[in-house]
Amino acid sequence: FDTGLHVLVCEILFFIPTAFNFPSLYEIISSSFSLPPFKNSVTISSIEETVKNLAEPIAAPLGLEIYDVEFKKEGPDYILRVFIDRRDGYISIDDCEAVSRPLSDALDVADPIDKAYCLEVSSPGLERQLKRQEDFERFYGSKVALKLYSAVNGSKSVEGVLEERNEESTIIVLENGEKLVIENDKISKANLKIEF
Repeated sequence: FDTGLHVLVCEILFFIPTAFNFPSLYEIISSSFSLPPFKNSVTISSIEETVKNLAEPIAAPLGLEIYDVEFKKEGPDYILRVFIDRRDGYISIDDCEAVSRPLSDALDVADPIDKAYCLEVSSPGLERQLKRQEDFERFYGSKVALKLYSAVNGSKSVEGVLEERNEESTIIVLENGEKLVIENDKISKANLKIEF
């Protein structure tokens, strides 16, 4: 299979719109030939995972951890946010700079993002978002604010003390002492709630 023809076929087939629910020509041909994957197939989650893997060995010697990574479009710009955390203290501007500069160099070498973007390194903040199981476990006994896809007790938001989180549900204790069990797939967002 000629390499030049291979590239030409790939370029043509990628831009042909698929208006009908039939297998595309690319899918048909790729079942017979080993065509290379398109760069467009890189997902946001895979970019975030790659960036996290690059950032972790930079943060660890500084006594820091990578709390979260977000890559999103805001207006006309793409923003890559890396949230760093310290278990036994607060994050300073010096901490952010200490991670930002070598991470920027590592990103230039690895080049996991095929578009212009702005890199931001910061603390996740006091009212940080809880995403992973370990985030929830770390803050058992803390007050949280949950946003829900559907209303519970007439409201799509609820606050309480986080008691437990498992694979199926999250349990919080309301101000009146009532325990509320909410299925995880009904929670759109969870954050720590700080009262001053």
